[in-house]
Formats: sequence, structure tokens, C-alpha cells
Amino acid sequence: MEGRRDVSEVMAIGPDLLGLAICLFLNYLVRANPNIMHVDTKLFLRLVVIVSVVIVVEIASVEVDAYGTASLDALDELLYCVIYLAAPVTFLLMAMLFDNEVRRFRRAIAVCLVVYAAFILSNFLTHQLFTVTGGTSYSRGPLYVVYVVASAAAGIVFLAANNRAVRDADNYRSSLLYGAFATVLAATVIEALFPSVLLVWPSIALGLLLFYVYLRELQFAFDPLTGVRNRMAFSQAIRAAEGEKDVGLVMIDLNGLKDVNDSMGHASGDRYLVAAAQVVGDAFRGMGSVFRIGGDEFCVICPSTTEEGIDERLHAFVGAMRKHDAECDYRFSIAYGSAMREPGDLDLFATLSRADALMYRDKERTKRYFRASDGRG
Repeated sequence: MEGRRDVSEVMAIGPDLLGLAICLFLNYLVRANPNIMHVDTKLFLRLVVIVSVVIVVEIASVEVDAYGTASLDALDELLYCVIYLAAPVTFLLMAMLFDNEVRRFRRAIAVCLVVYAAFILSNFLTHQLFTVTGGTSYSRGPLYVVYVVASAAAGIVFLAANNRAVRDADNYRSSLLYGAFATVLAATVIEALFPSVLLVWPSIALGLLLFYVYLRELQFAFDPLTGVRNRMAFSQAIRAAEGEKDVGLVMIDLNGLKDVNDSMGHASGDRYLVAAAQVVGDAFRGMGSVFRIGGDEFCVICPSTTEEGIDERLHAFVGAMRKHDAECDYRFSIAYGSAMREPGDLDLFATLSRADALMYRDKERTKRYFRASDGRG
């Protein structure tokens, strides 16, 4: 970038070479440990390849600049276009790795990226984003801010996609995610102030490595079968929610899991657990976090909510449960009980006890109903 000829080529591409080494190491780690949370490992590897390619492109742009002939202006401009296009794409792909909500909007995201790509390529005609002249002079144009805004927006989507996971994570895991983002942000600011210092893409490679470690660490907080948070994460979340007043807890327990395991096999029992976690998660999406706290027991922690809000979600949950029961080959029945934190509760475990008692009352009522009915099982 500007003033790049004033810096030796080795100094200019040194950070990029380090970033490329990080990508090669990360490629080895992902292939050696393919089970990264419940993310798409193939997409993660593609992301590593994209970052590697962009770093190679940036190194090539340094060499083209150093060669310094006007005949290579078009090639140099093409290399810069690749670099400018890749930044928001990388952040959006990182967001899609972990969050299904982002994937639901992939078509809208694709349209935005097509428009953004068209803007980048229009630079060949308008030179409003940047200009390369004489093979030696690079300068930013008046619309350079569009690139900055697009990259920042993609970064915000990335943080939002991980917000729910970070909310219940401990400080160590949170620091890995925010450290990855802060590394890229700091490098971006430095490169914006000193264009000859190429730090953005090496920092993205480092940030991707930190994100990989973050995802691996989250595996200790999630149940591998159902994909919801586990008992250890539940204990941390309960402690974190102690300082809040309007907290609601919902206790969930599967009816007849042992019967399903005994009569249909444990594979069917596992499908029962996975389906139950999905139904509960869908019902309380955006309101609370779901935890598997026992073999067939789940709990939903709902901060900053109301009793009416929880009742509304439970109504939707019951509807989904009945629909699922009509479609599967075993009885799909789930007992539940909910309680809001009251002023007299010394801690949230007192609230949990009331929700648990109501859940067992519902469980007994359900058992009496099925014994008296002519239903299945």
C-alpha cells in the first residue's frame, strides 16, 4: 500500500508468511481433530483455504508492486480486488460455522455479497475504492469507507452469531472469542493508519486459530448427543444468573425413555432425546438457554422474562410435542414445570426446586392419564 516501496520486501511480507504458517498449522489441527463442536468441518477447512489464498494474493501484490511497471497495473488492481472482497466473506463464513440462524438468511447474505462484489469490480472503471498507477503508487479512493463498513457489518454478524454461546461461557472461553475479534480489529486500525504495514490478513489467520481453540473449548460445555449445553455449563449459568431478578426456570423430563430403550433399543432412545432437545430449543429460542442436566432431564434458564412470557412458550411447546407424538413410532411425551424467581428465594436453587416439584406433579398426572386411557404403550 502507500509507502510500501519504502519498506523492504521481507519486512512487508513477513507477517503474511507467519499468517500462512498459521493457516497450514490450522489445516493440520482441523484434519487431525475433525469433531469441532457441531460445526461444519468442511466449511471450516474451506475458510482456512480462503484465508491462505488471500494471504498468497497479498504476497503476490507486494511482489508486483516491487517490480514496479505500469503494464502490471491491471494485475495489481485485480489482486487488491480479491483482498477487499474476501474480508467480509471470511467473517460471514465464520458466523455460519456455529449459528443456524445466520444460515437461515444465507440467501439474503448471498445477495448482499453479490452487490458488494459488483461494487468492488466496478473499481476497474470508477477507481472510487482505490487506484494503482505506474505499478508503484497505490491510493485509497473516496468510497474506501464502503469496504470498512462492509467488513465491520460482517464482524458484527460474527459476534452476534456467537452471542448466545458466549453469554453462558466462562471468562476464559469468552476471552478467546473476543480476543480473536479484537486482534483483527487492532490490526485493521494499524493498517488503516500505516498502509505499508500488512497486518490484517495475518491477524485474521491468528483470529481463526483462536476461534478454533474457542470452539474446541466449547465442546466441554455442550452435550455431544443433543447439542445443548451440559451440566457443567448449567452450574456456571445458574451462578451467572444469581444477580438477576426476573429469572424463570423450566424443568423438563422425558416420559417413558426407559420403555423406549427397552422395547426399541438405545438408538431409538437417543433419537427421543435429540428430538426432545430440538422441540424444547425451538420453543424457547430467543428467550432462554437449554441445558441437559441429567440422563433424561433438561432445564431452561430464562433471564429477564415474565411468567406470561414463559406460559406462552410452554403453550407452543405443548403443541409441538403433540404434533411430534402423532408422527413418531413411540410415545413422545414430556413432563414440565416452571417457576419464576420470588423475593423470598435465597438463591435460584430454591426456584429450581419449585419448578422441579411442578414437573414431577405433571409427570405423575401424565402417568395416571396413560394408565387410564387406551393410548399407545
